[in-house]
Amino acid sequence: MLHPDRLTTWLLLLVPVVLLKVCLTPGYFSTDFHVHRTWLYITDSLPLEQWYRWNLTEFTLDYPPFFAFFEWLLASCVRPFASELLLEPYPSLSHGKQASFDVVSVEEPSTPLPVTLQLVLVHRLTVIASDALLVVALYLFLHRLLNQPIQRLSGYLLGVSSVALLIVDHLHFQYNGFLSGIKVLALWVAVDQRGSPFWTAALFTALVHFKHIYLYMAPAYCLYVVRHHCCHSEHALQQLSRSGTMLRRQSAQRSHPGLQHHHQHQPQYQRNDRGEQRNVDEDEESFSFSFSFFSSS
Repeated sequence: MLHPDRLTTWLLLLVPVVLLKVCLTPGYFSTDFHVHRTWLYITDSLPLEQWYRWNLTEFTLDYPPFFAFFEWLLASCVRPFASELLLEPYPSLSHGKQASFDVVSVEEPSTPLPVTLQLVLVHRLTVIASDALLVVALYLFLHRLLNQPIQRLSGYLLGVSSVALLIVDHLHFQYNGFLSGIKVLALWVAVDQRGSPFWTAALFTALVHFKHIYLYMAPAYCLYVVRHHCCHSEHALQQLSRSGTMLRRQSAQRSHPGLQHHHQHQPQYQRNDRGEQRNVDEDEESFSFSFSFFSSS
């Protein structure tokens, strides 16, 4: 009989979930499939300083730099199995045309390269493989948070078989399971009294630099870390200062120098729904300044 707290039990229960995700491969996928396919091409084929300046279609790279490097890593992994994923998805747009790196020119995408079942399967498998981080994070977090084995197993099943993640990641096509893994790891370090506020701050900062939507969690998260890790310590100010310094450094170094180069020389402009131009660089700098200021407080 399988024990509810054994790792083998958890892995065996993961098998039907993985099989279900694989069976969904031939099914529906949204335009996010073409978005991530384009990002694979951008990060694999273009120089680093042009990643955020490529603008021949509407599928420009608009996630923070940590996710850009994640796409670059995925490109290296899929090359031996489906190198077609790394080809330019819309070659008819770039034929005889140079991308303008000064103004974002949003165009309706033309007919993309053919999408075969092999390409979809390989791309789907990258999402499934990245979910491994969520599995590890749930195992660590639930063993720290809950005492009863059956409670841990129930929480694990709810996490790995989440209908929301199934729809968003394995039908719509995103990598929220991987990002949720980073979030749960940060929570695991946060609730562990033996953990350092330095590492939980590092994990949460990395999460924000993967996907900036997680910034809304920053106030509550930082208050929890300060309350539980700094206020009851003899070295509270030292720990708080160290964590704040790390946050500022990670925020300041979130981009490779090559990614920062065009911000210093080539302003980007994008038109909003009313036809007004806005400076994309100013928006990004404002976000970076606000996050760094909050981190240092």
